Amino acid sequence: MNFTPYSYNSMVSFIANYNADIWPFHILALLFTGIIIAIGLAPSSSKLLKSNLAGFLIAIGYGLAGWSFYTAFSQLNLFSFYLKYGIAAQSVIIVALYNLRAFYFNISKAATPKFIAALIAICMIYPATLYVFESDVTAWRMPGITAAASSLLLCLLLAFSHKKLWASVIALILPLAHLAFVSFLSINAIL
Repeated sequence: MNFTPYSYNSMVSFIANYNADIWPFHILALLFTGIIIAIGLAPSSSKLLKSNLAGFLIAIGYGLAGWSFYTAFSQLNLFSFYLKYGIAAQSVIIVALYNLRAFYFNISKAATPKFIAALIAICMIYPATLYVFESDVTAWRMPGITAAASSLLLCLLLAFSHKKLWASVIALILPLAHLAFVSFLSINAIL
């Protein structure tokens, strides 16, 4: 039984059109992501300020990507209209968790190689794998642009943040639920 009101081809076509419609925002998303990563990797004397700034930028990037993508995607799936509000709420929660010092974003020297490897997987291998299946470079998925890639990047950034267990549960509920929802829709669209 197919629960999606659209075909896989229409989803790929939508993402290609969405990418074309928002160009050159991709360049800003790359710069924004680069700034967040640089903050996490850079040594700093004011670790609290650095962590709060990173948390604020992570939340803003995730919120904007999710809001704009699901505003447009609601053409194909009505539930997407409501999902953008969940992503906006999650962004506010992330800012609050960083400000409450439940999260501290600082990538240690020992963790840097793992972080870089995971970052490459999210920013390059994930989109390239989808390209192999779709054969459409215009439907490229990029963190800061498409919502699923942004959720993957958010999970990575939260995984490399020093955190309290309760904060991890709260911060990861929506991104993981979102990735499960996207996987469910994609599998149903393919079948």
